[in-house]
Amino acid sequence: MNKKYLKYIGINIIILAIIVGAFEVKIRINQFQDEKILAKETVHLSLATKEARVEERERLIDLLNELVYIGEESKARLLNLISMIYFQDYEYNIGLEYAVQSLKVSEHNKDEFRIAKSLIDIANVCAELGGTGFAENLIIQALEMPITDPIKDARVKEYGYIKLADIYSKVNRSDEAIEYINKSYEFVNRNENEYEMKMLIRKIVTSRALFYQENVEEAKRILDEIQPNIEKSTDIANLVIPYLGMRIKVDLYEGYLDKALNMGYRLFEICEQEGAIDIQINHMTHIIEQIHSLYVEEDQKETKEILDNLEKILLRKYDELIKSKNEKTVKFILSRYEDNFRYLEYADKLRTNMFKNIIIGIVAVVATGIIGVILKRLARQNAKDSLTQIYNRGKFDETYKKMLQKKDLIGLLVIDIDYFKKINDNYGHAHGDHVLKTVAQLLEKNLIPGTQVFRYGGEEFCILSRNVDHNKIIQLGHELREKVEALSWNQPLNVTISIGISFSDKAQDLFKSADEKMYESKQKGRNRVTY
Repeated sequence: MNKKYLKYIGINIIILAIIVGAFEVKIRINQFQDEKILAKETVHLSLATKEARVEERERLIDLLNELVYIGEESKARLLNLISMIYFQDYEYNIGLEYAVQSLKVSEHNKDEFRIAKSLIDIANVCAELGGTGFAENLIIQALEMPITDPIKDARVKEYGYIKLADIYSKVNRSDEAIEYINKSYEFVNRNENEYEMKMLIRKIVTSRALFYQENVEEAKRILDEIQPNIEKSTDIANLVIPYLGMRIKVDLYEGYLDKALNMGYRLFEICEQEGAIDIQINHMTHIIEQIHSLYVEEDQKETKEILDNLEKILLRKYDELIKSKNEKTVKFILSRYEDNFRYLEYADKLRTNMFKNIIIGIVAVVATGIIGVILKRLARQNAKDSLTQIYNRGKFDETYKKMLQKKDLIGLLVIDIDYFKKINDNYGHAHGDHVLKTVAQLLEKNLIPGTQVFRYGGEEFCILSRNVDHNKIIQLGHELREKVEALSWNQPLNVTISIGISFSDKAQDLFKSADEKMYESKQKGRNRVTY
């Protein structure tokens, strides 16, 4: 190769490098400009009225579409802002869309802080819709996220503890509510913009917990203390509605029926204006229950008329809820998990039953029951791997931990599909997914009593056994290996698995032992069982 030709190649490489460098510089300049615009446009948001919030969220959605060069962290934050405004307007179905997007971007970016915050935001919605157990688990997951930045970790801890306390205060777990409110004080940041709001939320949650501990006097004192701040507040969702709800409880308890009802109608009017039908129903249900428990035994005609009127309003509002907000929210949740649950038929049955039996107990359950049922179903589905539809890694960890605590005799099979990367490389990821689903179905179909199968991750599966004889588990391992090997495929390939088996009475670290034995199967030529 002559020098002239080498010189020509060198010059072209330099020109290409300059072009690539210039392009990268241009991208960085665009990113800097977009980040600057985003910071400026989101520093002050007008959220005092519903009309203002509608304008703000539309403006933010436009920014999301226009600022294509912002980084993933900024994009996740913007998506989160949009979701929170929808949540504030009780449009949970749309808010969840943006919250899930924010969560996905954060997971891709490995941003533990933003993941944790999104989980707590979603938990808050679930709690509002009646799924308190599911919400509690989400918050606990968020609090366990390994956030390295101490300032961000403190923000998540404060936010999570307040929300946990709020949930516990509403389900009569008052001691835990107060415990977590006190924990949240350890992470107070007085320089934060939301400092005053969070302090007021703490006061409302504390008053609710004290009320259910029958310390009504102290609950009332706290409400009196914060009343001036609440009256000036424009935060309807976080402060005004919860405060009025607590005021009504205290007034009813102290015998001020007229005062409580006037405040109740004011609360219902605010909910109506904000489009918060589900929140309105929850508060109306609590008021009816409380009036029943405190006044119905007096057999007063006036009280009965009040109850009849409230019950009629409640039934009408419930019917509106079925036809609008919760139907959309449920459809969103179910579509995410490809669930075939016949929601509308179920809703019709419940509504028919409710009109036949207009009693407070049924009203109280049904008003929040449908979403509770859906969320419980969602929680079960959340334990399944979306591709293979067997239990996932999270469910494995939970089950394994419980077994260890009970000190059962545990058997563990760690199973790995041999040469799976080659299957993906040679036949494509679609066929690789087909292999995963087929193997998973085979494993699940051939389980014996006392065993459960999980997709641990990638092409790796685990089977846990509880109090099952060693020999039966070893025999199961051999049978599964043989049946996988015997599978026939559309493509000319032979799928096999390597298995490692260990038992809790034979190994100190059960998982490590089974995993090492699986790798021993690999080293010995694959397609075998080691125990």
